[in-house]
Amino acid sequence: MMFDDAVEALGRRLGVDLYVQDGVCQVEVDDMTVAVHQIDEIGGFCLLGEIGELPPLNAEAVMSALLTANHLFRGTGGATISRDPDSGKLFLCLYERLELLDGDRMYEMFGRFVDTLEVWRSTVANFKA
Repeated sequence: MMFDDAVEALGRRLGVDLYVQDGVCQVEVDDMTVAVHQIDEIGGFCLLGEIGELPPLNAEAVMSALLTANHLFRGTGGATISRDPDSGKLFLCLYERLELLDGDRMYEMFGRFVDTLEVWRSTVANFKA
C-alpha cells in the first residue's frame, strides 16, 4: 500500500476527506490533532499526537510513569512517548511500515492510537502522585 492510498483508505473509514501536504496529513479527532507523517526511509509512516506539557508539580513522578509505560510498550499500545527537547511538550508516536497494512488495519491502528493518546492526555493533565 502506498502512503496516499493508506491516507485515502483511512479517510473513507473515518467518513472524512483527508489531504496529504508535503508528506503529512492532519486528522482532527475530538479536541486532538493526529499527524500522519510519511517516512520514506522505512517505507512507512508515523502517527504523532501531542499529549501536552509536563506539569511543573510532580514532574519527576510523571516522567517516571511515562518511562514505565514505555518499557516494553506496556502502557502505550506499541507507541512511544517522548519529550520534544525544543518545546518541552510530550508526544505519542507510532511507526508502521506500509507494506504491512491494508485499509482495515490502518483504521484499527489509528483507532487504538487515538484511544491511547486520549488516555495519556488525561493521565498527564490530571496526574496525582
